[in-house]
Amino acid sequence: MIYVWQCALPVFENLLPEPHNSQAQWLLFLLCHWHALAKLCMHTDYTLDIMEHTTAQLAQQMCNFSSETCPAFATKELCHEAES
Repeated sequence: MIYVWQCALPVFENLLPEPHNSQAQWLLFLLCHWHALAKLCMHTDYTLDIMEHTTAQLAQQMCNFSSETCPAFATKELCHEAES
């Protein structure tokens, strides 16, 4: 996880104006954190509690991103995306 986090976060840094940049950075961090937890081969009650908390945070942040950040930007599909 640490490598994805270290590589991905700087790429997305300041890509969007605030407050959308902070929301995108937090969402990306939560996705990396959740993914690392999901990849664990063995869980304890403690890691499952962390996973449950992270999943709830991730769901909330995805809702925030979808309702606040996405509508702030006019986007459209590329031609080949629309065709498929």
